[in-house]
Formats: sequence, structure tokens, C-alpha cells
Amino acid sequence: MRRAFFALSLSLLAAVLPGCRKTEPPSGGAEPKASASSTLAPKEASHRPGAPWFQGSTEQAFDAAKSEKKLLFLAWSAVWCPPCNELKADVFTKPRFAEMMRDFIPVYLDGDTEEAQAWGDKLNATGYPTVLILTPEGDELIRFSGGFGIGELDRAIDAVKGSRRGFGKAVQRLEAGELAAEDIRILAQSDWEDLPEAEWPPLRRFSTLQKALERCPAELRVDRAMLSAHLLTFVVTGRENEALAKPLADLAGKAGAHLDAILASPETAWAARAFLYFRAGDMATFLFKDRPEDPKYKELKKRWFDAAATIRGHREASVGVKLWSMIPALDFFRFEDPSGPIPDAMKAEIESAAALADKDAKSSFERHAVISGAVYLLRRVMAHDKARAMLLAEAARSDTPYYYYSGLSALENELGRTAEARAWSEKARKNATGRATRMQWIANDILLNAKLGGPEQNAYLRAAAEEFYELATAQADGFLGRNRSRAEQVRGALAPLRDDPAMKELFARSQARCSSLPEAGRKACFAHFDALR
Repeated sequence: MRRAFFALSLSLLAAVLPGCRKTEPPSGGAEPKASASSTLAPKEASHRPGAPWFQGSTEQAFDAAKSEKKLLFLAWSAVWCPPCNELKADVFTKPRFAEMMRDFIPVYLDGDTEEAQAWGDKLNATGYPTVLILTPEGDELIRFSGGFGIGELDRAIDAVKGSRRGFGKAVQRLEAGELAAEDIRILAQSDWEDLPEAEWPPLRRFSTLQKALERCPAELRVDRAMLSAHLLTFVVTGRENEALAKPLADLAGKAGAHLDAILASPETAWAARAFLYFRAGDMATFLFKDRPEDPKYKELKKRWFDAAATIRGHREASVGVKLWSMIPALDFFRFEDPSGPIPDAMKAEIESAAALADKDAKSSFERHAVISGAVYLLRRVMAHDKARAMLLAEAARSDTPYYYYSGLSALENELGRTAEARAWSEKARKNATGRATRMQWIANDILLNAKLGGPEQNAYLRAAAEEFYELATAQADGFLGRNRSRAEQVRGALAPLRDDPAMKELFARSQARCSSLPEAGRKACFAHFDALR
């Protein structure tokens, strides 16, 4: 599921709340952990799942893995991140997970701990959550795709741990025509969206997925469904890529077979549930363009709705899963009527689903996982008052209120209430805690105010930039990992002010502090300010 709600109608949810993934699925401005020290600060400790996580540093975890001849199971996460909390609620707190981890050194790497972002660079982790199985030498065996349940994790671990098969070896065997069932399982569960771009350009990803499907035995129906979901997701997200124009055109006529693989049974629909939640509208557009009257579209919609209903009734369906299964109805409606009012019955159904999720989400992990998604759905049906009330209530009870303040800022901005949007964004920035989290929320505030503009904004932006650079230059990984992405965003927002005398002085003063950083951070820091000259 790329994790995750792990893509909550990616482009749409990205505009709603502060995000977790590289593609920033839930951003509000809705959005990646351990250091040399994996030990969490007291305020963060409540977010640590109650599972048998390794209690030393990350380096010590690798040493332990070598000594005990075990693989590492590593989760890179954040306290506020909805899909991270979904994994905590649905997987990491389950007794079966603790049993599975007996054969691993399990490392929980929180993004706000010291040097966490440097570890993000080492692990090529750009989005929260990133879940990996690694050898004691640090070689990556599998990078998990999106949200997964305990059963799916069990199957994937079984494929990896015995023979230490991994994604790279599975691809080699695929290309050599020697694919085994374990290889298929690894390819199906892997994260295809986060593959290194240089090694895995779009055309290679596309052709490799096609080849895997061609060689997947018919009896491996669940794995075939997951591979089909990967391929079709890649299709609808890569439509603007010229290099893929011809292969995508060739695939259009075969897409029905891949959808059949996904919709074949309750088990296959469950395995591909993230695709079914979040790609209904994309697939309708890809297959039918602007022809909602096409009988084949109506048939597909019915099958899709039937699958969504089976997902809601699945024995492992969480509060979040039941909520996300409401999204296809909205997406299909918008395919049929891009700008018309939401029907009253549909609006009432969405409001009821959001209220039920609010009621059923009991634990802190569950609430962190679903409330922002419920707000997203309420906003899509124009139930802004209910969305605002839910955000206010959650901010009052949550230990990460800044996340919901950002949601309030995004909501007010959507309604054209810019003064309120600025005020909530400022409050979110001032309340954010944690090293990387603070940098992200300061960046969010800078981006919003730079975009909105206004006569008073230069002084405000200078003050916020001062806060950002003081924090960035005070920590070794201030320009590494996700912090680097935040710094790039800030640089872009401040570039129009590079000739402002006060801003130039701030840049020069901040750059002087780059010299105190370790080598990797120092180089990135100097490069950042050089680009602002």
C-alpha cells in the first residue's frame, strides 16, 4: 500500500494535512528516526509500540545482529505520522509480531532522535514509515510496500528469513528465468515506488513488473493481485512520462485482466486494498476518459463497490481500513460529475463513516491513524464545520496537537480565511516538538506565509527563517535526510527575498555556522546558502 493510507488519494490528501511520505500523502501543509541513539525522549516514549524493540543504539543493533547471526527488522517512523500509527495499532502491538521478532533484531528508529536523519540517508529512507529487513552488514533484503497486516508480514518474513532471499536477488532470478514462489512473494510485497531512480528508471520498473506478472504462476493468486496493483498504480501515476507513452498505450487493452486478478476474490481484493481505496478515480479516467455512460465502466464500478464491501467486512479490517473503503464512492462520483454538488445521501454516508471512525478509534495509535483521514473525507464532501470541530477536539486531547493545528490551517486556507490559516499555522509551528518535526513545521509555516504574501510578511518570514536556521545549524543532521528536503523547500520560498538586506545578513550569519557541522552536514549546509546568493 505505499504505505500506507499510505497514499490517501495521494495528491488530494497531500493538500490536507502535514505528510509522511516522499509524495507527502497526508499533508497540511498531511507527511519521516534513532540515532546513534535509538532511545526515545520521554515525551516520545508514549508513541513507542509495546513490542520487543532493541533498546540500544542503531550501531549497537547492527553489532548484535552480527553477533547473534540475525537479520534486522527496522521501522523508520514518526510520532505524529498517521500511517506509522496505523502500523503500530494493527501490527506492532500484536502478540504475533513479538513472536516473529524473536528471529530478528527489531529496531524502532524515531525520526526525532539524534542523527536519525543521517540514518535516513544511509538507509535511503525518505518517507515515514519506511520498513526494512536488513542483513547484519546493512544490505537491504526487502523494503515493504505501504500498509500491511500481520498476516501479510508473516508471509513476507517467511519468504525472506530462511534463505535470506531479497528483492535484488529476486529480480536477478526473474531476469534469469529461475523465479521461485518465494521470489514472487518478495516482489509482490516490495515497495516499487521508492526504488532508486538512477538504478530503476520508470521504464525498467514497468518492464520488470510486467515480466514478474507474466511469470507468476496462476495459483499464486494473492501475489498476482498485489503485482497487478503495483503495475496499475505505476500506470496511473506515470501517464505524463513520455518514456512510458507507448508501453502504457499497449497496456490499456490488457488492464482489464489485471483488474480481474485484483477483483477475483475477497482474498485478492484484501491483498490489493490500498489500490482499491485510492485508485478508483484514476483507473476510471485511464480506462474510460470522459465516458461515464460506458456500460463497461458501470460494470467495473459495481465490482469495485462489491470489493470495497468485502474489505470492510474482512476479519483484519481496522478502523482505518473501514474508513478508507468509503473513498471509491467519492472518486467514482467525481469521475462522473467533476464539479457538481455531492448528493445528500453520499454526504450523509461519509459524515456517518467519519463519526463512526471517531467513535471506534480508542487507542492513541488508532486515533493518530484515522482522525486526519476522517477530516479529509469530511472536507471532500464540504462538511467543513464538522471537520473543524473534529480537528479542534482532537487537538485538545492529542499529544501532537500541532498536527491538527496544521489541519485547521489547511481547512481555513481552503475556505479563503487566510488570517485564520496564518494564525493556526503559527500556532502549529510554536507547538511542534522534536528535532526533525520542528524543522518540518517551521518549514510549513514559512511556505504558507510565502505563498500568501502580504505587506507584513517579510518581517514574519525573516523571524521564521531565523528560527529554522538556528535549529538546522545546531544539529549534525540538520541538512540531511528529510531535513534536507525541508531546507530545500525553505530555500525556494525565501529565494525571492535574497536581495533583502536583512535577509542577506541572516543568510551570511547562518552560513558561518555551517563550519561547526560534521562533514556531510557541513557540505550540504554550505551548498544550501551558496544557492541563495
